[in-house]
Amino acid sequence: MSESQEDFTTEDFEQRKKELEIERLELENERIREEDFREQNSSNLPKGSGFGIAALVLGILSLLGGWVCGVLAIIFAQIVLKDPDSSFEGYRHAKTGKITGIIGIIVWSIIFAIFTFGIGLLGLFGLLGLLAGGPRPVQHR
Repeated sequence: MSESQEDFTTEDFEQRKKELEIERLELENERIREEDFREQNSSNLPKGSGFGIAALVLGILSLLGGWVCGVLAIIFAQIVLKDPDSSFEGYRHAKTGKITGIIGIIVWSIIFAIFTFGIGLLGLFGLLGLLAGGPRPVQHR
C-alpha cells in the first residue's frame, strides 16, 4: 500500500466522522425541539382533572336538569375515584360531583313522584266526579 492511499483513507474516514457527528447533532436538536413542542402544547392539568371537573359540572347540572346529568356525574366520578393515580384536585372534584349528582337524582325523583301523585289525584277526582253524576248545573235564583 502506498503512502498516498493511506492519506486518502484517513481523510475519507475523518470526513465521514464529521458528517456523522453533524447528523447526530441535527437529530439531537430535532428531538429537543419535539420535546419543547410537547411541553408547550401539553395540558398543565393534573391527572384525573378532566373527568373530575366533568363530574362536578354534571352534578351541578343534575340539580337543575334531572337524572341524566346525575347519572353521568356519578359515572365520571367513579372513573376518577377508582384511579389511584388521580390528583387530589381531581379526586375532590369527583367526590363533590358524585354527591351533587346523587342529590340531584333524589330531588328530581321526589319532584317526579309528587307530580305523578298530583296527576293521579286529579284523575281520581275526575273519575269520582263522573261516577257521582258528572258536573252539576249551576242554578240561578
